[in-house]
Amino acid sequence: MTRLTWIAFLAAFGLLGCQSETPLSYGGTPPGEEEPDDEEPEDLFPEFDGATLEVYSPQSAEIIFLEDGITFDAEIIGVDGDVLDFDEIVWETDQEFGPIFEGTYGESFMDWGIHTFTITAELPNGDRLQTVLGGVRIQGRHTGVYAGNLAMNVDMEFQGTPVNAACNGGLDFVIDMAGEVLSGGGQCSIALVIIDPIDVTYEVNADVEDDEAIGDVGIDIGFFALPIGFEGEFEGDSDLHADFEGGLLGFNMAGTLDAHRLSVYVDP
Repeated sequence: MTRLTWIAFLAAFGLLGCQSETPLSYGGTPPGEEEPDDEEPEDLFPEFDGATLEVYSPQSAEIIFLEDGITFDAEIIGVDGDVLDFDEIVWETDQEFGPIFEGTYGESFMDWGIHTFTITAELPNGDRLQTVLGGVRIQGRHTGVYAGNLAMNVDMEFQGTPVNAACNGGLDFVIDMAGEVLSGGGQCSIALVIIDPIDVTYEVNADVEDDEAIGDVGIDIGFFALPIGFEGEFEGDSDLHADFEGGLLGFNMAGTLDAHRLSVYVDP
């Protein structure tokens, strides 16, 4: 082997030796960097995992009387059925801006209307629980649609002869959601021997306060309506009785109106 060939052989052998002594490395953490933390973050509030929000009051489509006020009642229940110590429950209504109450139990008086309540709990473990209750009606105790009858006696004197007749007709009216205004009416016919029957329409309007209704029966016999005052009283929550008496164009009129509530649902 010539000298040049021998030198080339030794050089090649040296290079191969260097490659075998410094192998390439794959994976792992590069020098100067920290090892990644693969551990799960610690759950600091495990008792809230899987908890539920239970709302007891109000309930969807419930009717609440204005004078009684509304009760807010809710709890956070753990998966084991126990009540958890958490009172940051926020109550809102679509009828007002912002929260109306915060807590698990409370009472309040609110304006009349049909409310949708949203109840929210932001739990310490990061869970968010929410319940929406719609159609909650807050209204007056006597609010509703009524139907009944109006009975009226009509007395007059014709050429010195007393004449009397009766007028019985239907009656329907509505008391608004606030439970403060009564409005409605009906019609009947007065049959007198001396003249043709007279068609009578009447309007009934009154202010309602507590268990009383004070207003007018507007009797219209085709010329103009004569208001005859009346005072009525509710018997229970659903029945109204009233008496009235007055005169019109020589007619003396006295009568009663009686009505029963058919429905508690009225438009706002």
